[in-house]
Amino acid sequence: MISPVLLQLPAPSDALGGLWYSTPASTRFGRHFHRELELNVLVSGEACYWFPHRELRVAAPAILWIPPFVEHELIETSQDLSMWVHSVRTPSPERSAAPRPPERPSALRAALHELSDGPRVTGIPPSALTRVCARSREGLLRPRVPRLNALLSEIVELGWSERCSPAQLGEAALHPAARRAARLLREPDASRSMVALARSTALSRERLSRVFAHCFGIGLVQYRNHHRVQRFIHTFGHGSGANMLRAALEVGFGSYVQFHRAFTQVVGYPPARHLERVRDGIVDPARTGGGQEQLARRW
Repeated sequence: MISPVLLQLPAPSDALGGLWYSTPASTRFGRHFHRELELNVLVSGEACYWFPHRELRVAAPAILWIPPFVEHELIETSQDLSMWVHSVRTPSPERSAAPRPPERPSALRAALHELSDGPRVTGIPPSALTRVCARSREGLLRPRVPRLNALLSEIVELGWSERCSPAQLGEAALHPAARRAARLLREPDASRSMVALARSTALSRERLSRVFAHCFGIGLVQYRNHHRVQRFIHTFGHGSGANMLRAALEVGFGSYVQFHRAFTQVVGYPPARHLERVRDGIVDPARTGGGQEQLARRW
C-alpha cells in the first residue's frame, strides 16, 4: 500500500498561500495531502485525479476544489493541459495565534463548509476565467506578500462566487495559432524571437499574445520559461557532478540571472532551495518532463 506524503507549502509563513502554473511537463507528486485548500483551475485540456474512493476526470474550463488533508494524485493529463494550481491556507488553532495572520477571503469559510463531503468540480464562465488567469499571471511574478495575499483572495472569491455546473459550459476549442505557438515554445531549441514566432502563425505579435493568453492562461514568454525550467529540473536531476549554470544554458537560458529569475517565478523558490527539496525527497526530478501518462485526445 502506498503511503501518502504531507507536502509543505513553500511560501512565507505570512502569505495566504501560493500559486503555480502546470502542464504535462511539470513535476508530478505521488500520492500526497497538505494542510491547504487547493484550487486547480483548468484553462485547457483534461486531467484525471486519484482520490481514495474514486478517480475524477476534469475537463476545462473548470475548477477542482480539493479540501485540506484529502489524499490525491494527478495520474493522467491530455497533451494540451494548462492549469493554475492555487494553495490557500485555512484557519487553524496554531495559525490563529500568530501575531499577524493573513486575511482570508470571505468565500473561504463557505467553500470549506460545502467541501466537507470531499473534492468538487465546478464550472467557471469565460469572463471569470479570464480574470482568474490575469490575477494568476500577476501572482506568478512573485509580488510582495501583501499583494500576493490580495491576488489569492480575489481568485478564491471569483472562483467560488462565479461557480456553475460544468454541464452548462462547452469545451472551448484551442485557436490553431495558439496551438502551433505552444508546440514551438515547448521545443528544446525554442530560441526564436516572439516576432518570428508570431510570423510563423500568420498573426501579429500583439494578436498572438492575446489569443495565446486566452487559450493557455499565460503569456508567451512565461510559457516558454515554464518548459525550460521543467527541462532543467529533469536533466539536472540531483545535481551530482553537474554545473547548474551549464545546465541552465543547455536548456535555453541566456544567463544565470535570467535562469534564476525564471526558475523562482515558475516554482516559487530559488534554485538552491530546489536542490534541498530534491535531496530531501520532496521533489523527484525523474517525475518531471517527459514520460508522463496522458489521456487520449483527438486533435
